[in-house]
Order: sequence, then C-alpha cells, then structure tokens
Amino acid sequence: MTKSPCRRLTDFGPDFVNQLWRVVNDDVMGGQSTGRLSFDAGTLLFEGEINTDGGGFSSARLPLEPQTLSGHARIELRVRPDDRSYTVMFDDNCPARARRVSHRAPIGFRTPGEWQTVSVLLNDLYPAALGKPIEELPFRRDLATRMGFMISDDVDGPFRLEIDWIDLCPQ
Repeated sequence: MTKSPCRRLTDFGPDFVNQLWRVVNDDVMGGQSTGRLSFDAGTLLFEGEINTDGGGFSSARLPLEPQTLSGHARIELRVRPDDRSYTVMFDDNCPARARRVSHRAPIGFRTPGEWQTVSVLLNDLYPAALGKPIEELPFRRDLATRMGFMISDDVDGPFRLEIDWIDLCPQ
C-alpha cells in the first residue's frame, strides 16, 4: 500500500479545530440567508437556506496558521453534496494588496447525495472582491490566512454540504 503524500488538515474529530470554524452569511450586507455548522460523527455539516433578496450567500470559514499551505498544490476533500454549486475560497495576507480579496474556485462534484472525493488545484483559484471576479495579484499560499466554503449560486432555497475530511496535497 502506497502512503499518500497528502497531509490531513482536519477530519472533524473531537478537537479544538472544529471550534475555529465560523459562518458568515449575507446579513453582513443586509441579506437574509441563513447558514449553520454542526459536527457529528467526525463530519462537518454546513446547511441553511439561501435568500437572494438582498444578498444570496452563506459561507463556512476556518482561520489558517501561517505557512499552512506552503508546499501544497491542491486540497482534496471527501464530501457528500446536495445538487447545489459551491466554491472553495482562500484569503491571504499579501501586503501588496490595497483591498481585501478572496481567491476562489468551484468544487466539481460528480453525484449529488453520494460520498465522493474531490480535488481543487490552488493554481485554479481566481481573485474576487464582493463575489465578483477581479484583476488582482495571484494567491499567495505562503501567506494564506483563511479557507472556507461558500454557496452563492443565485438560487433561493435550502442547501446541505457534508464534509468528512480535508487534505492538503503537494501535487
């Protein structure tokens, strides 16, 4: 059996990392979407309801320690998604930026309702501000400060995403 070159960021076991996750909904800008996190049997459940009247997003975010992503080229996660579209997002602390920018990429799920392992290349992240793609400096893995998952698919209604684990992989 070949040992994986990936490093487990979290498996949502009974540790303090779970306490660091936070939900940020569109109510920060006047929206009415809801989102919540729960942890059960070693999984994270991110669920809620999107309301596109005045907003239309919910996100789950985890602060990262300095250098967490250094030497890694992708994240790999085991998930059970619904039939909605989600993105993974990262923030960095690049001193050359004059504004707050997140770097995002869609998560490509194969089959709604089934457990699956998916990957996102960090080189596929695009810069965005207030949810819109922008021209900006590329993502600095070595300066990453936060990662998260977001739903902002312009569709009203409930959402549900389960995550079993998250790995950081060098290739």
